[in-house]
Amino acid sequence: MNEPVQHYSNDAQLAHQEVLLQKTYSLLAWSFLPAVAGALVSMVFNPLAMVGNYWVAVGAMFAFFYGMCFAIEKNRYSQTGVVLLMVFTFGMGVFLGPLLSVAQMFSNGGQLIAVAAAMTAGVFFTMAALARRANINTNALGRFLAVGGVVLMIGVVAAPRLESSRPKPEWEQHLSAACAAYAIQLAAKAQGFDNAWITGPWVGSSPLRQAFGCAATDKIIALLAIGTAADPLAGPKNTDLTRFVQHW
Repeated sequence: MNEPVQHYSNDAQLAHQEVLLQKTYSLLAWSFLPAVAGALVSMVFNPLAMVGNYWVAVGAMFAFFYGMCFAIEKNRYSQTGVVLLMVFTFGMGVFLGPLLSVAQMFSNGGQLIAVAAAMTAGVFFTMAALARRANINTNALGRFLAVGGVVLMIGVVAAPRLESSRPKPEWEQHLSAACAAYAIQLAAKAQGFDNAWITGPWVGSSPLRQAFGCAATDKIIALLAIGTAADPLAGPKNTDLTRFVQHW
């Protein structure tokens, strides 16, 4: 008699998880809409500029963020929590507006914003649609989605300034940008994150240069991929300095 009960318990737990995922992804998909509305309102009316003081605006942002998180947590089992979540995403869209306004100043800023919004909406609504299908195991996508959540891509661009009275050589400015990229790698490694320096044809393509708004003299030094290592990181390498250092 115990074995059927155990099977029933597992089936009921899986069914509960599927329902929970369906509601979660559906709610995320719908919460994207007020975020877009808030960003549009902020870009048109720029309410943050009305505050007049940068630090007051930053304080208001943190107060809104933590206050809404607290309110949503307290009302998470009621319809009030859903309404508060929509208000929260609208507010986050408002705070995102100034960044979008800066991005819009680039020659292809509108295209970048449109592509980012379309990709974000596509992920949200696709996951919501998949979660509603009973024969789709959304847990199998967990590892794939986790990779997207922990990987950070950093573009390092050298923009030589040669118009000064005593400019540094262009090659020296390129090397300085490369040193900055290497310093980012060392810092990530010290924090326990793995990373990869991507170069070659990947950084020389015209679409990527347009996306970064590169001028004719600018050079993309690297794309740095930083994220959680799939395997435990190895210990320090090349610790034997006698291979590299000579005492005179």
